[in-house]
Amino acid sequence: MHFLKKNLNGSPFVGVFCATSDDFTIVPPTISKKEELEVKNTLETKILKITLANSSLIGVLGVMFGKKIVVPEIIEKKEKIFLEEHGLEVKQIHESSAFGNLVALNEHGGIASTLLKKTTVDEMEKFFELKIHQKDIAGSNIVGACIRVNNTGFVANPRIDEQEFEFLEKTFKVKGFLTTANYGDKFVGNDMVINNKGVLIGPITTTHEMARIDEAFRSE
Repeated sequence: MHFLKKNLNGSPFVGVFCATSDDFTIVPPTISKKEELEVKNTLETKILKITLANSSLIGVLGVMFGKKIVVPEIIEKKEKIFLEEHGLEVKQIHESSAFGNLVALNEHGGIASTLLKKTTVDEMEKFFELKIHQKDIAGSNIVGACIRVNNTGFVANPRIDEQEFEFLEKTFKVKGFLTTANYGDKFVGNDMVINNKGVLIGPITTTHEMARIDEAFRSE
């Protein structure tokens, strides 16, 4: 498992600007060649440099799993074509424009915001072939920003209660840890990009926060 503390697009909120799976990582076209190589080496994926809806907020807009991505209807036709030509199966859903902030997935299941329509969640379940539960976490309906999860573990907003924590462990079937990142940010999804091979995290994350994150995701 690789760990890298790094700004992306000049910001420590790397989860806002990047979306990843074990196969692909989507980054803004504005990142440097050095940043691209560092992300590639950390996450061990193919790098796709493209905007979504002409925006660099890729981690906010899209949610990925494997070789599939759900995106909002507002993405450009040329963006969808680019993703498909490079091997991603793309599902446009005509509702939210912030799926990355509203959904968290691993191989065992997922959690989605109560802001989403049930029909939208049903579409995602069929597309990703995963059971997805609708539930808010820590008093927040932006659950994708409250959680980062892979097939080894998860980290979550430390304000969640015991029942919510147990629900997440049951849903994802992995151990979890409560932590902040980027020097106290409770919305850890904004601060981290993670797959089963690596973790990219904002550089102002403290040593204590890194210890919790390492414990959650380091499988060896």
